[in-house]
Amino acid sequence: RDLHYPLRRQRQMCIRDRDWGMQLYQKEWRHKLDNHYGGKDGYFTLEDKQWTSVNHYVAAMKIKSVDEVKFHKLSRTSKSGLSKLPIPTDYTRMDLVYTAQFAKFSQNEGLKQLLLNTSNSKLYAYLPGQPPILLSSLMKARDLLHA
Repeated sequence: RDLHYPLRRQRQMCIRDRDWGMQLYQKEWRHKLDNHYGGKDGYFTLEDKQWTSVNHYVAAMKIKSVDEVKFHKLSRTSKSGLSKLPIPTDYTRMDLVYTAQFAKFSQNEGLKQLLLNTSNSKLYAYLPGQPPILLSSLMKARDLLHA
């Protein structure tokens, strides 16, 4: 099974709750798996700072050695406007992406269950005008959380 999640189109995902034996419908599940998701249930802590999204963490880590002030402003801990602005996805530093994704899903039980409910499906992201991107770091995080 492949699960594709374009950023614009949202559908409901039927999730079977193992404890209660009921089906739950999770709105915007694709959006919650995405690196730019910044909902309250997606905040995570790394480097002694709280981060709004995976993208904020990756961008901050890339500039940490160059601009310590901007690094701090990108974190939610700073409460600056920069920590609330959307940050474009960067797939060039997959080590940073994986670290942030693992933190995001391991520290937020609802998102962890959402990711685990994708089972062993291949996960892809679609960006306009580009071929599908296999989200191997997200699948790696899922496999580690499942273990």
